[in-house]
Amino acid sequence: MNDFFNYLNSKFKINSASKDLFFSLCNRIEIEKDEILIEPGKITDKVFFVFSGFMRSFSIDSKGKEHTLQFAVKYSWISDYISLYSNQNSKLYIEAISDCVIFEFNISSIYKLCAKYSQFSLLYRKGLEEHVAALGIRLMNQLQLSADERYEMFLKTYPGVDQLAMNYHIASFLGITQQSLSRIRANKK
Repeated sequence: MNDFFNYLNSKFKINSASKDLFFSLCNRIEIEKDEILIEPGKITDKVFFVFSGFMRSFSIDSKGKEHTLQFAVKYSWISDYISLYSNQNSKLYIEAISDCVIFEFNISSIYKLCAKYSQFSLLYRKGLEEHVAALGIRLMNQLQLSADERYEMFLKTYPGVDQLAMNYHIASFLGITQQSLSRIRANKK
């Protein structure tokens, strides 16, 4: 918890009373690779802050094919935001692709922290803004860039994830087949 506190304290100053309140509103969880935090079919009220490790969100279509929507790396937020903010059943899985340390918040706790601490509100809002921007960039990349260019952007955006994620995770994120991903990687050697 102290490492997380030090990270937060580098973003905004927290006194000890505030620290106690903050940590009473979240759970530190160590999860193992392949562990699932959210599954489709239930309304989610949870948001996860990735302190260490890598996670992903994905869906499975009617043909059983996985589609990776997001990779979450150190110091990023992940959830099924559609379920979280529209009160609909989740359509996504949230999965650890490495061992992780995360901090779990109920959305009501996030709102309490945002109301009490403008700096936390700024931190959370900044995380959401980065998420929205990343989705916009990803959409534009899917429409405008070649598969090779999308893979290069992926490597720059998510350093190290290519060593941990399965090929089909990366291929589905890039909107290409595993065979195309293998071909792209072979051409880079």
